[in-house]
Amino acid sequence: MTGRISISYLLRICLIAVIITFCYNSRAQHNTLLPGKWTGVQYISSPGKKDKAYRTVSLPEIADSTYMELTIKEVNGNYFSGTLYRSFFQKAEENFCMATVDGTISGNRITVKVLNFGKNQLKKYPGFYWCAGTLNLTWKQDEKSNDAELYGKSSDAECFSGPVTLQKKEPKPKQEKPAYAARKDSVFRTIPLINKQFTLELFDNGIVDGDSVTVYFNQKVVVAHQLLTGKPITLTLTAEEHAGNILVMYADNLGTVPPNTAVMKIRADGKVYEVFMKSDLQSNAVIRFTMAGKKE
Repeated sequence: MTGRISISYLLRICLIAVIITFCYNSRAQHNTLLPGKWTGVQYISSPGKKDKAYRTVSLPEIADSTYMELTIKEVNGNYFSGTLYRSFFQKAEENFCMATVDGTISGNRITVKVLNFGKNQLKKYPGFYWCAGTLNLTWKQDEKSNDAELYGKSSDAECFSGPVTLQKKEPKPKQEKPAYAARKDSVFRTIPLINKQFTLELFDNGIVDGDSVTVYFNQKVVVAHQLLTGKPITLTLTAEEHAGNILVMYADNLGTVPPNTAVMKIRADGKVYEVFMKSDLQSNAVIRFTMAGKKE
């Protein structure tokens, strides 16, 4: 009996822990996913249905869908607050409204209630008044892009009753261009490859005068701010089938005797290629590698 009670007790504890974890994860998702600006449309008509199915009861001649902008500012547990802006697409500056909202969250469903209207105008349909009603929406998230969508409709027949679709797009991080992108590329050699892997040696050409270079391969830094001397900088690199396989020598400076000059020895497929290169503050020294059988 004692053993059975212990197992039952442990099962209850585990179940409670699972529920708490689920609730915690859901709340964390609310706090990260919902806040922000959701933009989209509430439609007057929908494909496959007659327009009249989505006209308002108070003014059935309305033919415009409306633009919507829902901004969720604060999420506290299962409650949130924010603002709602909406307008007709035609002459939006003369036909718009702004309101404060609050709402509740239940799983992947939210209810948005309009509280107070602020500034608003409506010249296109003088007999109509702005009425956002209560929006019953469901959210879904694109796992790959983290973009999210709210969709549903208004529950009040006197207001717009067409389907609502709102989206919140996560800003994509800006990819900074490598420093060499601002300079002109001068191609000094094109080298064919059978095997993907090759080695190179890079050293100063002639007088060692303090030349410093940064070397990129397929936009990645493989040598950073290195002085060129009589002792070679040695690298082993691997070409990629779906990349440009571009090697760029970027001049960090011009040394005491401009331009920045170097000798590069490349060993590939049992052959040695010796390339005399030079770069300055306006141009890069470039070597291109092509894979055998790959069309350029």
